[in-house]
Amino acid sequence: TTPDEKVRQLQRELNESGYTDKFGQKLKEDGVYGGKTAYADDSRRADNPITDNNRYKTATVNDNEYQVQYLTATKEDLQPKMLDNSEVKLASANYDAQLTSGKPDNLKYLPDVLYNAWDYAEDSIWKLGAKALDIYGWHLTSDLLYLAASGNGNKYVATEGSYASNLLKNDKNLNKFINDVIWEYGTSKGDKTPDIPIVSYEIALSNGDLGAALHKVNLDIDAKQNSNGTWTATIKVTDKFNFTEKENIFKQKGLKNKFLWLANNIAAYDTDWGLLDNVDVEIYFKNNY
Repeated sequence: TTPDEKVRQLQRELNESGYTDKFGQKLKEDGVYGGKTAYADDSRRADNPITDNNRYKTATVNDNEYQVQYLTATKEDLQPKMLDNSEVKLASANYDAQLTSGKPDNLKYLPDVLYNAWDYAEDSIWKLGAKALDIYGWHLTSDLLYLAASGNGNKYVATEGSYASNLLKNDKNLNKFINDVIWEYGTSKGDKTPDIPIVSYEIALSNGDLGAALHKVNLDIDAKQNSNGTWTATIKVTDKFNFTEKENIFKQKGLKNKFLWLANNIAAYDTDWGLLDNVDVEIYFKNNY
């Protein structure tokens, strides 16, 4: 990960102000916005609520500029949150309207009564599909699909020990990847409490319930080495359950993959038409490495 000078400056300011990581240690001024820096930064934000004078910063969303609440520089140079540290607030009235209005611009010509009837019918079909997935045993995909068909603004959070948490905990490929990341940032450097930056990982569509529900996830790994040399890590997995990719089903191998991509393609068009909505996903699990 390339160090970011803005993050390095943030770490310097946090150290000078006495804000530490969760272990009470000063931050490494390495320009990497990892879990330890985030912990110290959250502590400072809790002690210093933002005011109207420093409340907004311009952000670019889909090539359009909007004013968003700005709390601190991250490696993306933007951490937009509400004043109460909950969801993102976009001050642009146009963008707010786009979020709350189900009907997209390319269907504005369609009378509301027809669009709403179509939306209701499609939502009902997808909810039936979610129930079928639940019966099949794909409980995570079922939950996310049901939320996607239940209007915008929904968020899915799964804590340690839940079904979704255990799906991730028991995935061998994912945990091999996490083990390699811990080796890179911790073991190989002799650092027992490494500040690991958020990393990305791609889950294959063919990976059952997990692959159908999640795809390109972000991993926030908080790891600490034990006295016997093993590692204990808490991992926060985030993703956005949506349908943005379309594939030629005839190029897919196997009947199951063809069916999954067919369903995905239909859902992608329904998303384009505002009939299915994005769902923010947040899953936590613990494991030993």
